Amino acid sequence: MPPSKQQIEVRVLEAVARVRASGAVEDDLVECKSEWPDPVQKARQLGGMANRATPEPITWIIGVDDKARAVTMPSGVEVSNWIT
Repeated sequence: MPPSKQQIEVRVLEAVARVRASGAVEDDLVECKSEWPDPVQKARQLGGMANRATPEPITWIIGVDDKARAVTMPSGVEVSNWIT
């Protein structure tokens, strides 16, 4: 069963809190990006991450810079067109 919206929100909020506290959050299930990555360049990474994590869901958080321990304002991207 896929996670609920509330479970996703909790996962993201916990990850952001960890990033702001220590900068360390990325693992086999969570990836943080300060900007929208190029979908063509990241398709392989996304696919590999999903395959490794199966059956667990993966979470990409756009707008979090784990190196700077900060929440960012990513440039405008039409989300529905990002990976189509």
